[in-house]
Amino acid sequence: MWRASDPNKPCAGDPIKNASIASSGASGPYGGTYGCVRQGGTNCSDGIYNKKHGGIDIYAPENSDLYSISSGKVSYVGYITDLGNCIQVTSSDNSTSILYAHLNSQSLAVGNDVKIGDKLGLTGKTGNANDPAIIPHVHIQIKINGVATDPQSFLSTTFNSDGSVSVPCNN
Repeated sequence: MWRASDPNKPCAGDPIKNASIASSGASGPYGGTYGCVRQGGTNCSDGIYNKKHGGIDIYAPENSDLYSISSGKVSYVGYITDLGNCIQVTSSDNSTSILYAHLNSQSLAVGNDVKIGDKLGLTGKTGNANDPAIIPHVHIQIKINGVATDPQSFLSTTFNSDGSVSVPCNN
């Protein structure tokens, strides 16, 4: 397994050292996971968790270094309403794209090559994460062949369905 040579870097496959799920208001840590996990929506079911979350929220104090969880090429750097400052890395075969959101800054430009563990920028609270009540986090969305996919399988740290850590990554 790849190990970070810098003790301040996370394990390969984790965007932040000691990754944990950011709690999402009334939905708690469960709301920081992928799928129909948040309260207050109408598009998933009639149950309490009826609002879909299209990514995973990893707790990240503001201005923490953010690292790539995959290799590829930077395909987008910019601002998206609700998601704030973002950077996207797309695989060499263009099948998989990973969007990192709510950043304070991005370190790379479109077209730059990225390897797993490369620094992408600094975490922040941009977009709808700017609300003081929202815990600072990096939002990660993954699409495979254009279809939204649970980011869990791309991370080294494994989370339970309730958002707690199941298998921590040990650097």
